[in-house]
Amino acid sequence: MTLGQGLVLHALTDSRGRDRADRLLVTDGSGGRAEVATGAGTDQRVDRVILTPDGAHLLITLRPTTLWPQPGALDAVVVARRDGSGKPIVIYRGVVLTSLGIAPASGT
Repeated sequence: MTLGQGLVLHALTDSRGRDRADRLLVTDGSGGRAEVATGAGTDQRVDRVILTPDGAHLLITLRPTTLWPQPGALDAVVVARRDGSGKPIVIYRGVVLTSLGIAPASGT
């Protein structure tokens, strides 16, 4: 999945070939790569990933592995550094991120 700014998001798999939700791989056009921790537990999956406008962070929506019709206790939005340093920080619980709703500033 492309994130913008030349970045590509990749899912990682475990030794059995199953998707891992606890880490993602971000690559760029120059060959750079970073594994980014998501903070997901074994009962969560990565739903949506959005690059922040500054390009330095990822907003990651975590959802339960069992589908629910509405947000619940296992739904969370975390922010993680795109370079893979540091730990992800939960910024919302019980919500689902759908977009940033950011519009470019008009030049006048």
